[in-house]
Amino acid sequence: MATVSRPAFSLASNATSLAAAYFRVSTAEQAGDGHQSLDVQREKAHQEAAKRGLTIVREFIDVASGTRASREQYQTMLAYLRTNAVGHVLIGSLDRLGRDQRELLTAAWEFGDLGVELVAIDRPFDARNI
Repeated sequence: MATVSRPAFSLASNATSLAAAYFRVSTAEQAGDGHQSLDVQREKAHQEAAKRGLTIVREFIDVASGTRASREQYQTMLAYLRTNAVGHVLIGSLDRLGRDQRELLTAAWEFGDLGVELVAIDRPFDARNI
């Protein structure tokens, strides 16, 4: 009998309790310093996940300008969301996801089409009405 490899989380699990997190800084210098450092973003995401009863199953980190949608981990996250069952994406603030309004709307609409709630931790954000 062949051994079957299974993903880190069961596809039968309730996707609404699973989340991915996206962290971004523009430069390597910002990664470890200041209110938007990677450590601060990660801490806030994990606190928000705990408050909501979510489990973060995957983190994506970019050190790149938010003006470029071609960011490697951002694109990897979008591909992941298209093929994996998570109910939420946690970000520290909308500007971490991107600086271009068109890109933000496109991402929010795609997340919605995938059944993924975009959670901007710094302020309430509901993409269902845009």
